[in-house]
Amino acid sequence: VSSLVTGEVLSDTFNEGDKVNKDDVLYKIEATTAQNSVTSAQNAITKARQQYLDAVKNKSQTSKTNNYSVQSAQDAITKAQNSYNEAYDSYNDLNVKSEYSGKISKVYIKNGDQVQNGAAIADVYDDSRMKILIPFNVNDADTIRTGDTASLKIAGASDVLSGTVTAVSGAPVATASHAIVKYVTIETDNPGALTTNDKATATVGDIVCSDVGTFEYIDSGKITAKTSGKVFSVNIAENDRVYPETVVANLSSDTIENTMTNAKLSLNDAERSLEKAVLQSDEYSQDSAIKNAKLALDDAELSLEKAQKTLDDYTIKAPISGTVVVKNTKAGDKLDNNSSSAAGQSSGSSSSAMAVIYDLTCLKLQLDIDETEIKSVQVGQEVTITADALSGQTF
Repeated sequence: VSSLVTGEVLSDTFNEGDKVNKDDVLYKIEATTAQNSVTSAQNAITKARQQYLDAVKNKSQTSKTNNYSVQSAQDAITKAQNSYNEAYDSYNDLNVKSEYSGKISKVYIKNGDQVQNGAAIADVYDDSRMKILIPFNVNDADTIRTGDTASLKIAGASDVLSGTVTAVSGAPVATASHAIVKYVTIETDNPGALTTNDKATATVGDIVCSDVGTFEYIDSGKITAKTSGKVFSVNIAENDRVYPETVVANLSSDTIENTMTNAKLSLNDAERSLEKAVLQSDEYSQDSAIKNAKLALDDAELSLEKAQKTLDDYTIKAPISGTVVVKNTKAGDKLDNNSSSAAGQSSGSSSSAMAVIYDLTCLKLQLDIDETEIKSVQVGQEVTITADALSGQTF
């Protein structure tokens, strides 16, 4: 047992022969200077912490003002961006686009026309698939199911197409010839020549229809203008094929173009205002003050930790559990630089240590064995030990 510090030993708690446990307090050394250092370090932490809080508070107050300016500038950008987006959408709508895939059946505009928002530009139909409603005898129709395969015989031609039943009407109706029928809807791929003028009969399995039906386009629609303007080019004609996003006409509008230009300028002004607000709200100096205050607080905490550790050295504890076999230092003795050594480490000899503790729970001994018998001794063998001082006992 040794000490890292010097000073007067105020107390000891043991005698030679006592058993002690690891970390039991053995000595207390006078530590007024070390305690004062801890108190000073604690005061330094209090001061550094307050300076840090003041720096944070100062930044918070400044930030509120700066944040208000930045937020206002950001709101102005959002408003300007929305206005620009609306103007851009209106400008983009001057290019009239198809929403459908198919053929143009009718064009409603020509160059120079003035059109309004929602005005019809062209009709489109998809001729790749056709449907036809064909009457079947009501009793026969009741046996037909959606998904059944149908054969379609084109009227006036020898062509036969394959189709699929997609619907059967629910209520029967009477035809002009007083027959009671249900209408069956059949869809088929258009081989390329079918139009809405063509008619056909149908057979579903062994069931034959009652009359002919007329083909219809499954999908059709109307292309309309999404804004007002003057037509300066028409890019389609009847029977042209279009696809979604195909530009079918171009419009012009000075009002829309001016609105978009002004909206872009307003957006640019708002962005510059935000840049100015951000530059004016530069918080580098506040951040620097906070960082320096935080570093000072960290240093103060490290100083307290160091001072506390030094103070702890004035209380000397047992480094191991065991029995005190030597006690060289007692209360009232003074420790100097020559009598102290590294804490927890053995001194050069028992006489130079403050105390010596042995763990007597396990011992070892070395004995001489004759060279003629040593060959019979192996590591791990059990040994019986006797001693003259302990007559009649074996270990």
